[in-house]
Amino acid sequence: MTLTPIKYNELISDLSSILEKGKQTAISAVNQIKLETYWKMGARMAEAQELADPDQSSSLMSRLSEELKMDLPLLYRIQQFYRLWPDGVPVVEGSPTLSWSHFVEILSIKDPKERDYYFEQASTAGWSRDTLRKAIEKDLFKVSQEKKQLPPGTPT
Repeated sequence: MTLTPIKYNELISDLSSILEKGKQTAISAVNQIKLETYWKMGARMAEAQELADPDQSSSLMSRLSEELKMDLPLLYRIQQFYRLWPDGVPVVEGSPTLSWSHFVEILSIKDPKERDYYFEQASTAGWSRDTLRKAIEKDLFKVSQEKKQLPPGTPT
């Protein structure tokens, strides 16, 4: 059997597809591991802070930052990540897991309903981090709440 130009092009197409799927699977796996790692770190830091006396508690994060060679703001985000989702890394069934950069955007939202709204929207719609950031900047949550309060049939 001869590898005709058409068969060769099919081979290239198939191999490119396999390679791309493999890359995406790897990125997804690394992202999941990163989220689980940060969640576990947050749980452990929260536990340590509960055990520390008040004098130690204030310097604990700075010391951890130095020892672990991690930025202090990152450690605070990791701790906040755990505190906001103490039952584990949140996921929306049937949707891809958001990346850490998505969660960093969501962590800045104080209102739990608003935070849940953006989490759900980003997960189900497959928003990029930049799309999520723009939605937060445009206050899409408030807009969606205002639409819910309009009487049926009101033009929007």
